[in-house]
Amino acid sequence: MTNTYRPQGIFTSQQAAVLFSEHTGFEFHSSVPGTLLARSGIQKIPSTARPFVYDAKNWALVWELMMDLAYERCRCNRTLQLPRTCAVPSLPLATPSKTTRPKQEAIAAARHPAAGAELRMSRTLCLHPTRKFMEVPFAEKDEAKMLGALWEPTVRKWYVPAGMNRKLFRWADALLPPEMCALRFPSDRPLKRPRQKKNPSADRSTISNRQIHRTLDARLDFLLDKPD
Repeated sequence: MTNTYRPQGIFTSQQAAVLFSEHTGFEFHSSVPGTLLARSGIQKIPSTARPFVYDAKNWALVWELMMDLAYERCRCNRTLQLPRTCAVPSLPLATPSKTTRPKQEAIAAARHPAAGAELRMSRTLCLHPTRKFMEVPFAEKDEAKMLGALWEPTVRKWYVPAGMNRKLFRWADALLPPEMCALRFPSDRPLKRPRQKKNPSADRSTISNRQIHRTLDARLDFLLDKPD
């Protein structure tokens, strides 16, 4: 895939989703581009703006990732229409407003390094270590439920149950804040019934001894009753 522009400035995840929809005809949720970049190790520019802002030098990468994800979803869901193939379009530069930390926040971080580190950590998102949460739009929740996804009210996300193939679900992985990733959930894998040990029949040795004594008594009676 060729790059037809020289990246400059910044772009937002919502802007990436809109441009992808306009040029390929395949629609993504506005959180998908940022999720794909995060999974590739690309961090967003520190900002209080919403949606999140990314460096334009990663524009070609997110475009290729979205194209690959679109083909993967079409492969799993035959009802979806394949995206139109096109080169990476030129990127309208976003205004760099609110891309720097507020002055009060910078002063607080300088005075209290621990608080600043904690604030930076609170802004980083990550995947949950045990459960596979997904970004399912509200309009598609019935489809996710029909495929077997389960709802976690604590995180307010749908997730893939244990034992099910992740590729059956076309939605992107959900990134959670550290405090949510620290939560531990009980396993939803069905518990195996413990194998019951076969109880031996009622004292085989006793039964065997009774049979022996019964046989000996019968023979003794026969000998006693036998005339000389």
